Amino acid sequence: MERNEKRVLVAAVVLLLIFFGGLGYAYRSYGVRIPSCVTDIRPFDEGTIIQRGEKDFEVQMVARMWAFEPKEVILPPGSKVTLYLSTADVVHGMQVLGTNVNLMAIPGTVNLAEVTFDQEGEFPVVCHEYCGRNHQNMAGKFIIREGATLEPPVSAEEHVAGMEALFEDYACLLCHTLDASDEEMAPTLKGLFGKSRTLTDGTTVMADEAYLRDAILDPEKHVVEGYDPMPEGDDIPEAEFEAMMDALRQLGEQE
Repeated sequence: MERNEKRVLVAAVVLLLIFFGGLGYAYRSYGVRIPSCVTDIRPFDEGTIIQRGEKDFEVQMVARMWAFEPKEVILPPGSKVTLYLSTADVVHGMQVLGTNVNLMAIPGTVNLAEVTFDQEGEFPVVCHEYCGRNHQNMAGKFIIREGATLEPPVSAEEHVAGMEALFEDYACLLCHTLDASDEEMAPTLKGLFGKSRTLTDGTTVMADEAYLRDAILDPEKHVVEGYDPMPEGDDIPEAEFEAMMDALRQLGEQE
């Protein structure tokens, strides 16, 4: 072996040792963990939080256009979280700001990361992979605060029932229904979110958050075939509008 070849070989080995040494240092000093793909858990389409021990939690997070579920995870300081990520539709990204969690949500797979929340505070969750027109609004958060306890999960039916008064306040239920019992005056809200709608001009649109916002604030913009335009709605505070969207997403899964 020539002298130059030996030098190149030695340099390659040294670089590999530096690389693995850096990984070990990051693991021990900064808590960096390499994300992994889980093969013994099937992809899921409903987010949930499971308490395994006093401060040991499993979070099954679902990414979908355009939200994370659960939207908020409230835990006490010192919580060790095993985070499983799945997607209900297209490819998404997930980064928990202020931590080392950075995962991809890929159809048909479940990815895994582990993180310990030592300090109180809010840790925003953002999607870093472009996933459609409302990608920039796709967000959630981990809220770490002293005294937080895991609340029993709220079923889709309970969540929608809690939102029924909000739909009534804005007169939505004068024409729409929440249980598909009547679609004579207007399409039912059950199963509406994410469904393709045919308009009077023959085009089709997806009933996503952007479409529903237009339908409420500018009802002449998209008129569904077979129905009259909706009356122009009142101004809805953004927090209440987001609550209505959450309920419509839940109803969209009940068709």
